[in-house]
Amino acid sequence: MKKLFKMLIILSLIYLVIQMGFKYFGFGHNINYQIEKDGLIFNIEEKYTANRKREINNYYFNIKVDDSLFSFQTYENFNYSDMVVKDIKYYKDEKYECLLPIFLKDKIIFDFLCKYNNEITYYYNLVGQNEDLDNFVNNINEKKYDIKNWIDDKNEPIISPPITVYQKNILSNHIVGVNNYRGIFTINNLNLKKVVNIELFQKDIYERKISAIVGKYYVTADYEQPFEFDRFYIVDLTSNKPKTVNNPRKISFDSYIQGSINNLLFLFDRENKRQYQINPKTNKIVEVGNEDMGIRVYDNGNWLKIEANEAVENEILFKDNQETTSDEVYARIDKIGNVLSGYYYYYQKKGKEYKVYRVNIQNPDFKIYLFSTKQIDDIQYVRDYIYFSEDNEVKYYHDKTGVKTLFKNDEFEFNKSLFYSVFLQQ
Repeated sequence: MKKLFKMLIILSLIYLVIQMGFKYFGFGHNINYQIEKDGLIFNIEEKYTANRKREINNYYFNIKVDDSLFSFQTYENFNYSDMVVKDIKYYKDEKYECLLPIFLKDKIIFDFLCKYNNEITYYYNLVGQNEDLDNFVNNINEKKYDIKNWIDDKNEPIISPPITVYQKNILSNHIVGVNNYRGIFTINNLNLKKVVNIELFQKDIYERKISAIVGKYYVTADYEQPFEFDRFYIVDLTSNKPKTVNNPRKISFDSYIQGSINNLLFLFDRENKRQYQINPKTNKIVEVGNEDMGIRVYDNGNWLKIEANEAVENEILFKDNQETTSDEVYARIDKIGNVLSGYYYYYQKKGKEYKVYRVNIQNPDFKIYLFSTKQIDDIQYVRDYIYFSEDNEVKYYHDKTGVKTLFKNDEFEFNKSLFYSVFLQQ
């Protein structure tokens, strides 16, 4: 009897290990469940995608109430759990229909999602338009819901000319670099004073085309050398420590950055027809292409080989999981990511502004209006964050925050070669 009991315990443990293995190392789940609330039945389809190549782990939901469908996707981490929607707040009148899912541990990850006037948007874009809706939202008695979460707080700025940093809007795991005439600013919560100016050059250099941010590193050619150079400066944006890396060959200033893949930077020297791979972490520079062997080009997951002369005549830039198009309705359409976790972003010109919409690739019919902006020429996507500039200010959008202003750079108005970039520390 004791042997049988021990065997049952062992088999139970094996079963649990197998189940845990499926949960943490499997490809996710697809389940359906219901929540009954105030006489209504909310039918929930929950699809969790995990451990898929070139996909981001995510939860995708379809919530149907009567004949109305709400669809959304999130990269929020629920530790592989299922049935993560625990409650729903719902409002409907003749013009407005709004839904707020409340997740595990009373977590709220975005504002009320509302349908109004043939458009889908978030409640913070509708505040003050309907008294009944405002009263409903203000009285939902959810401790973790606060409309102030989606208000842009620019109080207590940190001024370090020419930039002004809005410290309340700094994200804890986002490391931002902003180049200037003598080096680079870093903005993050790791900095004691939030912003640090790292000087690399003794004199002002107004344009540095051979420079880029690769992961957590800023890389730039030594622009104080004349005609050609054999030295790079590399700055760790998390520690603010600069270092120098030398190359045995001289590189022409008639060179350009092709892109970065897996935290490796690729540069093409037009004059000498050589391609270099720069690893800022290991301080290694390797010649990986030339006129004899051709050069390597990265195109959305595939490495191609082309003649060096093609990269001389035209700037051959890498493409990495992003496609940009346009049509007669939208001035810009960006496809970011892949079929099980990606998004389409649509930019529609309306007067002097662009209305920004987002669509989950898994459901291209459910288009959500996010915000409006005057500029769309330097959009950057960091997972499900959108960074953009407007009137010398750099802002970001996320479902949890709405639009927030990170910093203002007065020099952006006078020098279009200045840039910013964001590294997500995970």
